[in-house]
Amino acid sequence: MFSSFCPEIVEGLLAVRGEEPYQINSLKNNMYKPDTYELWEGVHGINIAEKFMTPDIVKQIRSQYGTLGVWFGKTACPENQDLYSRIFDNRVDYFFSDKPLIAMEARSKVQIKRI
Repeated sequence: MFSSFCPEIVEGLLAVRGEEPYQINSLKNNMYKPDTYELWEGVHGINIAEKFMTPDIVKQIRSQYGTLGVWFGKTACPENQDLYSRIFDNRVDYFFSDKPLIAMEARSKVQIKRI
């Protein structure tokens, strides 16, 4: 998986894409302000800032593009149980964790509750 804020990097990845099964996602930042969340052509999904992850935005992105990732800044949003609950309750496809074992345990608890 490749993710970038920079259109030039995404364009470069798209230009050299071969038969390898990898995914290119657009990181959306918009200077940490709300965004329209429009995809560049050829990109598979969007990573949005955690602070803008609402049920309405999640629904919009899922209906238009499918794959949804979340990014967060450690100082603005500490990685803790509250963050995990928001991510897993909104059924985000992926996020990058500094604490993967704790995040996996939190995900397991949410999955058990859904059964």
